[in-house]
Amino acid sequence: MTSDDKSSLPKCRCGHDRTHHLVSAEPEYTFGGYLLLLLGVTVKPIKLKYRCRQCDTIFETTTDPKLIGGQI
Repeated sequence: MTSDDKSSLPKCRCGHDRTHHLVSAEPEYTFGGYLLLLLGVTVKPIKLKYRCRQCDTIFETTTDPKLIGGQI
């Protein structure tokens, strides 16, 4: 990722983007996915929400398979 790519990422009101260490990716699953998680099966999420832990703001959501695959 170049500096131009990083500067174009969405940021929270603190100024953190999804690559910052204070930002957590929160997965979202289908109903069946949650059931499989209860059984201990690793499931691929359908959506990721990026939340800043400092200001507690969700500032980006994605369904991009490349980004989701990088978080598993």
